[in-house]
Amino acid sequence: MIIVFACGFGGNILAQTSAVKPLKVGDKMPDLTLSNIINYGKKSVKISDFKGRLLILDFWATWCHYCIEAFPENDSLQKKFNKDVQFMLVNTQNTGDDEKKVADFYKKRLTADKGFILPSVYMDTVLTDLFPRVTIPHYVWVDKSGVIVGITDSRPVTLMNIEAIVAGKEIQLPTKME
Repeated sequence: MIIVFACGFGGNILAQTSAVKPLKVGDKMPDLTLSNIINYGKKSVKISDFKGRLLILDFWATWCHYCIEAFPENDSLQKKFNKDVQFMLVNTQNTGDDEKKVADFYKKRLTADKGFILPSVYMDTVLTDLFPRVTIPHYVWVDKSGVIVGITDSRPVTLMNIEAIVAGKEIQLPTKME
């Protein structure tokens, strides 16, 4: 009886510790290692590597027209803010895209727009649990100190908002509800 109770109790503790709690605005971003990166020069990077920069995680899929439509503007913003901002596209495993689809997409994109510099994580499973969503595009804004300052759709991704955050100003980004 004691062994059955101990196993059941231990199983509950294990289940509780392995559950991922979604993050929200105001939370500190954990120092995760992002793997499976394309168009970056490295296959993996730690979140702490972006300390001192605004990190914008842009969740997307190869079949998402609105996601892809935003890429030229986001690429332009990345180039403008260079060392102060890092856009990181995030393609999650649950989109149905695999490594080949993402690689083929990038091959076509890099051919069509030779200056395209946005990197992407592909086949992600960790960020998708930390930032659950119903729709994409979906943006997570992580400030210079690693605090999540926004979870938005694409509308707030503007020159004015990025300038304000890079300058250290506090702004209210509308929180995406889905």
